[in-house]
Amino acid sequence: MGGKWLWLTFSVVGTLVCAAIWCFYDKNPLLVIGIVLDLVSIVLAYAFGWHLLERFARKAADRYAESVLGSFLAGTEWEEG
Repeated sequence: MGGKWLWLTFSVVGTLVCAAIWCFYDKNPLLVIGIVLDLVSIVLAYAFGWHLLERFARKAADRYAESVLGSFLAGTEWEEG
């Protein structure tokens, strides 16, 4: 979850660098491919980092909390029995 900002930052920087090199230095078609791939990476970073990963983390946290509560309750029943 903490890497989503890093992923987004590298994607934005990569897009800006490729666009700047293409505009000011060399009109190489490979730079256009780099720009497109970086833009796709920005969209994926947003979709995964701010939507899907939060859902997955929340589900995992809920399962963990239920497991801990179940273990605690099973432990208290064992001590009483």
